[in-house]
Amino acid sequence: MRFYTILACIAFCGSLAQGAKKEVITSFPQDRNPEEVLEDVKQTRQELLYKVAGIKIKKPKDPREGFYGLASLGVAFTPSLGTSSVLGVEAGYDFIFSKRHSLRIFGFFDRTNYGGFADLEFDSTKPNAMQIYRGGFSAEYRIYANSYIGFRIRLGSLGAFNFSRTDSAIIPTLTAERKKWFFPTIAFGPIFTYGRHHELFVGYDLLDYEKERGMSVNYLKYSYKF
Repeated sequence: MRFYTILACIAFCGSLAQGAKKEVITSFPQDRNPEEVLEDVKQTRQELLYKVAGIKIKKPKDPREGFYGLASLGVAFTPSLGTSSVLGVEAGYDFIFSKRHSLRIFGFFDRTNYGGFADLEFDSTKPNAMQIYRGGFSAEYRIYANSYIGFRIRLGSLGAFNFSRTDSAIIPTLTAERKKWFFPTIAFGPIFTYGRHHELFVGYDLLDYEKERGMSVNYLKYSYKF
């Protein structure tokens, strides 16, 4: 019995010696700065003190939420008319939910110039095949995978929708006009953002649909957000 007791003591002492052996502490590159960790600890402690005292802390507002305005330049395509330029402005309010979800309610106005990029060339003698003016109010849902990539969905808009034919790039002559107070503005596709001001949309944005000339789709648009 004494023999087994001695063996047990020897095994226990051996395990203690093995556990006391020095281990090299490795510094991992993903470790945070100690000052940042202490700042988080202070903030958490303060929140707990407020909670015990019954003081409600107002959550900080997401910097992306609020009123905004933007100007955009896009490229559209119609099978019967070819490539066209799209110039537009937009202003509204951006609601942010759970950091990833966005609901934009905005007013907009844009002008699609068919027959090339005469708007950008500033050539008043170059004729346009047709122009489309749109203005109204709309809502759009967005979801963001991270701070650079997201996805947008829009189904319809309320406002005025005008067609015009012209022989001048500067002074349009209205020879055909139609008005619609609700029109489909179906848009879906990825958006790429850089910083707080730059945004690039590559996808499907239906501007107009007529059986005679086919669908007018804005598939590429750059926006500068103010």
